[in-house]
Amino acid sequence: MRNLLCVAALVVVSLPGVAQEEQRLIFSAPASLEKAGPGCSGGVQYDDGTFEEFYKFNSFATNTGSYAMAFDVPPGSPGVTAVCTCWYQSSFGSNSSVAYTLKVWAADGPGGTAGTVLGQAFGVGLLGSVGSFSRVETLIPVSGSRVWIGPEWHPGAAPYAYICGDTSGSQVHAAAMSDDSSSPPNQNLQGIFSNYRALGVRAEFAPAGTCVPSATAMCLNHGRFKVEATYTAPGQPAGTGHAVKLTDDSGYLWFFQDTNIEAVVKVLDACGFNQRFWVYAGGLTNVQVTMTVTDTMNGTTKTYTNPQNRAFQPIQDSNAFATCP
Repeated sequence: MRNLLCVAALVVVSLPGVAQEEQRLIFSAPASLEKAGPGCSGGVQYDDGTFEEFYKFNSFATNTGSYAMAFDVPPGSPGVTAVCTCWYQSSFGSNSSVAYTLKVWAADGPGGTAGTVLGQAFGVGLLGSVGSFSRVETLIPVSGSRVWIGPEWHPGAAPYAYICGDTSGSQVHAAAMSDDSSSPPNQNLQGIFSNYRALGVRAEFAPAGTCVPSATAMCLNHGRFKVEATYTAPGQPAGTGHAVKLTDDSGYLWFFQDTNIEAVVKVLDACGFNQRFWVYAGGLTNVQVTMTVTDTMNGTTKTYTNPQNRAFQPIQDSNAFATCP
């Protein structure tokens, strides 16, 4: 069902083949009502700054609903650092906010649609008669040239919470939605609303070279240094070490089981002592290990290798990085 609202007049139009959970509002309203901002002004933005439509789920009984838009990842960016979502509430609503889960999906679904969940974070959107952005800061690793990003929420908890939609932009940017508990979003939004151009979702991406922590990358010393490792055991293919951060300067690696620690490592700021960053590491293994430490501020790397069938020798490199400050 599609609801069309022009100022105070409400006209209900039934459309064949359109799921009952989709709903939009179209406003003939002053610009002050249509504009929402600023939100993630330094990030990737596909809307033109004004929002003419607002989308929600018509069925309050819907367990979980989600919207997502495709984002082109800036070349070399390792991850998403923040997402801003524009929210609106119609005059029928009485909620002051909506709790939602921000999700980032890989574009590995059928035909490049949303597929694998890469990460998620919790957000709270403020609701009112003028669209407003809520910002969620996060660190979600990405790979490839495209990801899908958007909010997932329980429509029954905030039945008149809408996500902002842009219809006046010059280019349609891919978007999808789900109308029930299915995830990832699986319906083409443009096929439902022909005027659709972009969702009110904006994203910031980490610059190329930035350390974004992941299951295999450890970010140490205020996130400046990235530590990664690969290993090869006799008669087995090479593997990638799993990284676990302990403090801002230190962490450990495991290879075969998360209860079996194979190496510990720390990166120390000794700029006040000998104008260097130090790398110290110790191992509890005799498999072949290649550990790489990268100074993400300038791309300088140091590689340390332990040969096969040799007890991991201590690393005490107090001359590792002459990259102070």
